[in-house]
Amino acid sequence: MVIRINGRFLTQPITGVQQFARRFSKYLMQQDDDIKIVTPSKSIISTDWKTIQTGKFFGHAWEQWSLPAYLKKQNHPLLINFCNTAPLNYQPQVITIHDLAFRHYPNTFHPLFSAYYNWLIPKIANKAIRIFTVSETMADEICCSFKIPSSNIQVIYNTAEIVSNTHTREKFILSVGTIQPRKNYRLMLDAFLKCSNDWQWVIVGGFSSNFHTDKALIYKLKTHPRIQLLNNIQEEELSLLYSKASVLISASFYEGYNLPVLEAIQHGCPVLISNIPVHRELYSGRAEFFEIHQSNAAATLAERINTYNLSYIKSPAPHQKFTMAVQGLQLWRALQKL
Repeated sequence: MVIRINGRFLTQPITGVQQFARRFSKYLMQQDDDIKIVTPSKSIISTDWKTIQTGKFFGHAWEQWSLPAYLKKQNHPLLINFCNTAPLNYQPQVITIHDLAFRHYPNTFHPLFSAYYNWLIPKIANKAIRIFTVSETMADEICCSFKIPSSNIQVIYNTAEIVSNTHTREKFILSVGTIQPRKNYRLMLDAFLKCSNDWQWVIVGGFSSNFHTDKALIYKLKTHPRIQLLNNIQEEELSLLYSKASVLISASFYEGYNLPVLEAIQHGCPVLISNIPVHRELYSGRAEFFEIHQSNAAATLAERINTYNLSYIKSPAPHQKFTMAVQGLQLWRALQKL
């Protein structure tokens, strides 16, 4: 079976979705040298990636016109799409849906982004020969939202490798994720301002035109003397932050997986996360949970943070199941059955 991978993700900023695509693409290419990634022509791609470049367009236009035109000339190989979107008029293909935030929280996105996703994804979901997703919570949502048979949906979990931590933990909170409404940075800021003044907060996350922005929130995050905003850092730098942070905090309203939580756990970093279904599914027994909808949520979270004692922090047990050795093999076996 000839396989090609939609490589548009190599032209995009790296978030959890692109990280998923990069890790599984590398795994598949290690299994079979004939598996190739297709990217837009003249894209600036790291030499670590061997790609086929084609087409005159970029972005969504390339994905919808240039990519399928090229593949049809190549006798219709199986196309793997790892990042939510895919060509509407191409078969055979598998798609990956990471979450349905565009459906549940349309007002938090730019109107054009929301409209496009709500138009495209139900259509490609019903045409795909298989849908991969990243949690059982998401599989149930896809099945119910798009009336997709559960037999056509398969869970392939996000992965992060287990890291032995030799660093001393320091008194700072770490949060990782794009600054957008559903990540609930407003609550985390309110809680941080109620914490003792010896706490620092490091946020690794940029801004995207796809989301509505809270300018007042962003101003406070950028100007507070004990808050550090980082963006586009290397994996080695992020790994060091996971290894040194006292705690990773995520107050998200909604997630499909929340990869930074897993990455923190694999580094032995304690995590304090919102009590939402997907967090309970994936991280029960390895995380502490807090409520985000109570009137005193910020004060309660601040109290939890202030109780962290660097001398007695207990590292969570790593997730053996959520490593590439396990999930990569799951993906490879699933593709062999198509």
